[in-house]
Amino acid sequence: MKKGVTMKRWGATVAAAVLLAATSVAASTLELYRDGAFYTFEPEKGFVGFVGKGAQARCEGESVALVRQTMCPPDDRLCRLATKIRKLEAQAAEAKASRQVIETLLDRADLKSLDAGKVVAFSDRLGKRMSALERQARRQEREAGFLREAFARQSSGPEAVWLAERCSRPVRLKMPAGWIGFDLYYRAEIAGPKRLKAAKMMKLVNRSGVDIEADRAVLTYANAHRALRPLRFRPWVIRDASKAPRVLYKRAMPMADTAAAPVARMEKVVTKAPRRYEATHLSLPSTGRPVRVTLSRFEVPVTREEMAYPWFDTRVFETLRFRPEAPVESDRWRIFEKGRLVSDRVTGAYVDGEYTLFWKVDEDVVLRRTRLVLKENESFFGGSIHKKDGYEIRLTNQSERSKKIVLIDRIPVAVRSDVTVKLLDVTSKLPMRYRLGKEGRLRVDVTLPPHASGAVRVLFEVSYDRKKPVVY
Repeated sequence: MKKGVTMKRWGATVAAAVLLAATSVAASTLELYRDGAFYTFEPEKGFVGFVGKGAQARCEGESVALVRQTMCPPDDRLCRLATKIRKLEAQAAEAKASRQVIETLLDRADLKSLDAGKVVAFSDRLGKRMSALERQARRQEREAGFLREAFARQSSGPEAVWLAERCSRPVRLKMPAGWIGFDLYYRAEIAGPKRLKAAKMMKLVNRSGVDIEADRAVLTYANAHRALRPLRFRPWVIRDASKAPRVLYKRAMPMADTAAAPVARMEKVVTKAPRRYEATHLSLPSTGRPVRVTLSRFEVPVTREEMAYPWFDTRVFETLRFRPEAPVESDRWRIFEKGRLVSDRVTGAYVDGEYTLFWKVDEDVVLRRTRLVLKENESFFGGSIHKKDGYEIRLTNQSERSKKIVLIDRIPVAVRSDVTVKLLDVTSKLPMRYRLGKEGRLRVDVTLPPHASGAVRVLFEVSYDRKKPVVY
């Protein structure tokens, strides 16, 4: 008796193990990388989806051919949309053909033998019919065009793709980069003068033509696309006059996406490592619409400053500076204030040890930088030339409130031991203070009263051997 019970238990254990193994084998997975995606699943009756020519399929490690057909499963969402497009195109073609047949019959008809009144009535009815056919063809062509555009946003290929041969195991479908997009960005809300609320967000977009249903998904983050780059200090280097000077060009800095579609969802997202995530029970239909998921939230004290880099750009930027509680995994940010989006596609970076966002341009402040013209700018001492040089930064505040602006500028730095540079003076009638840092980095904190103008003059001296002239 005990032996029979033991055998039954053993049999149940084996059955459970086999069932678990079968479940593990049949589990669908999505692996998303920078250079593409791998989707392991069991295509129903061999139907893969509406995928483009870049897709590749493997069954048990062996390549399986993909074939294109006009037929597709009628219960598939994209199949219904494709069928509707073909039906509209056929109806438009029928309307055009009917109109053409009527025109041909009219050309061959002998209307002279008919009564004049009948001819008029017949022509009136026929004209209305031909006009209705023309309107119908145009309307159906437009509607088909709209649906084709919607279909193209949701799929990577216009035709249904099937496996050339059946596979008894899950198929591993390889898809090129761009068919399934995965990105990270931060959403920041300015909570007050000194607080910033932020959330790390994940955005997924599926336009592969395959509705993803994955029990497990591994998402490996790629490099972010940068649109707005914070200005970085660059030293003003003195070079030999015999070498061609480096010309710095001023660049503008841009500031900073039919058939009822199923809803995307995922049960849980876990951060396994920086820029590597795992999700369970991911449902990502191929709709071409972005799906956003909040990964984490934090709130930090923030310093708001108005900064300008006159040597590079004449705009005054409003910046947010803070120290994140955790490493920032993406430099893409969207900034909100009082629930309203004020800056999109902003790029952040660490500046002077703090994370900095250049999030807005202050249009109320006008800034201009000009080179000083000095009457006696050179003097000689022995074999050395002492050249005085400088520039003026003029600011105008057009607003009704005072402005505190941080100017980041520079004076030249020497790369030869026989060349020396000395800051002579920084003067202004405006309230200000300055500090000269490494590599000629000059920081000037200036206060602009309402509706006021003023200037900051920077004067420096470059000394060098008269036989070895320099340029900067």
